[in-house]
Amino acid sequence: MKKKALRILKTVGSGVLALMLALAFFGCVTAAPKEETPTDETALASTDAPKKIGIIQLTEHPALSAAREGFVQALADNGYIDGENITINSQIGSGDVSALTTIADQLIGDDSDLILAIATPAAQAVVGKTQTIPVLGTAITDYVVAGLIESNEAPGRNVSGTTDMNPVEQQI
Repeated sequence: MKKKALRILKTVGSGVLALMLALAFFGCVTAAPKEETPTDETALASTDAPKKIGIIQLTEHPALSAAREGFVQALADNGYIDGENITINSQIGSGDVSALTTIADQLIGDDSDLILAIATPAAQAVVGKTQTIPVLGTAITDYVVAGLIESNEAPGRNVSGTTDMNPVEQQI
């Protein structure tokens, strides 16, 4: 089952997967109204305060920015609009690891409900600092080698996301 999930991670677009994971997360943490239980589509909208989504990106780069824009657009396409029913705090570290550390501290300190980390150094800056906030990663080649998870079969942490690992065996 886990290997099948990893194959799906490798083939599904980061925006779509991130949206699915975000919706699953928000559905799990949203309190149900007294009269009825919200559906996955209305779970986020039924809360009093907008959920906070932090985005930490390594540097301004067309591929990394496309991942960020795809994630935000996928949320908007499903009714989750920044400034209306969610709040997005997007920060770019300009390739500076110390800036990423500062951004990670800020997103965690702001009590983000979910953090999207774009590129390995951005994910590393966040994952080591929180064990409770769900972290989605994208533009990351190998989560295990990067020290973000213990193994693909049993991640052991609050981290999920997509990989940009090439299918090496197929290419050879």
